[in-house]
Amino acid sequence: MKRNYPFSLEAKLCNRFKYSVLFLVTMLITWFGNAQTTVTSNLINNNGSTTAVFTFRNANAYDVVITDLAAVAGSTATQTAELWYKTSTANPGVPGAISVVNGWTSVATATVATTGNLDNSVTQPMLSGMLLTVPANSYMRLAFTLSASLRYSTINSQSTTFTSGGCSIIVSANNGYAGTADNPSFTPRGFIGSLTFHQITLCPGTPTPGNTTGPTAACPGVNFTLGVQFPAAETGLSYSWQRADDINFTTNFETLSGGSYKLVTNQPSAKYYRARVSCSGNIAYSTPLYIPMDLFSNCYCTPTYETGIVGNGDQITNVTLETLNNSSGGVRHRSILSSAMLPFRI
Repeated sequence: MKRNYPFSLEAKLCNRFKYSVLFLVTMLITWFGNAQTTVTSNLINNNGSTTAVFTFRNANAYDVVITDLAAVAGSTATQTAELWYKTSTANPGVPGAISVVNGWTSVATATVATTGNLDNSVTQPMLSGMLLTVPANSYMRLAFTLSASLRYSTINSQSTTFTSGGCSIIVSANNGYAGTADNPSFTPRGFIGSLTFHQITLCPGTPTPGNTTGPTAACPGVNFTLGVQFPAAETGLSYSWQRADDINFTTNFETLSGGSYKLVTNQPSAKYYRARVSCSGNIAYSTPLYIPMDLFSNCYCTPTYETGIVGNGDQITNVTLETLNNSSGGVRHRSILSSAMLPFRI
């Protein structure tokens, strides 16, 4: 007996195929809309010091966020890499010292095992996981530093603007400078490297910040940095920070200033910390982090020895006080004078 169905098997398969294609197209549009783009300055590797300054232009009608940076190191060593930024205009001129006092803000730092490259412009990753937002139709000045040796380019007749995805690295006169961090005055010099960025999108729903990150212990009054495991830079996303004496955040509860996924703070006593992250009314908290107070012996100030040499009379090499007689032997560090002493009056 022949049975009649409202839809044939062929029609059902056809509909499933159409819906599958529609879903795939939607996912591809979403993926490409949020895809990362890398802009690279293809310059000759012919000079070096520790710092390169350049201009980043976002010519798009939407904000972008810079996440990764690659560059060329001048030595094989363990170096500190750091990116700084400063709001800018076209052709901003001499940058001055790269410091907070001079209006610069540190974006990110990392300890990197660099490979020295004096021969070509092959880069290596230096910084990742950054969330530096560059507004639509704007300029931003960037300064990248390596603590020991960074390679860059003396421009001469090379191109000075490199563009991809509507954003540009600009190293022309009045934009590209290099030298040391306290005086990057050589120009025109070009940053050799790349920046990876993507369009900022609307936060999708309930945030997922993950764990709270920070130090394992802290000294009284000494600043440290808190963060979240899965930071994000999305429109509509907001951060606030909380701390308390207990993991339930009820005893001596405080809301700390700062609206970023990172927070620089200090503490007088052991505390629990967490980030409150919200998106369109959806709220999530990072997993709390307990930061105890460090050992008293680890919180001494150890001075940095800057001038003079051993034996020239500019160090305290012996302390004599009544029955105490302690010699340092010319070694540059603090000494704990623990010898037994008879009581006396000062």
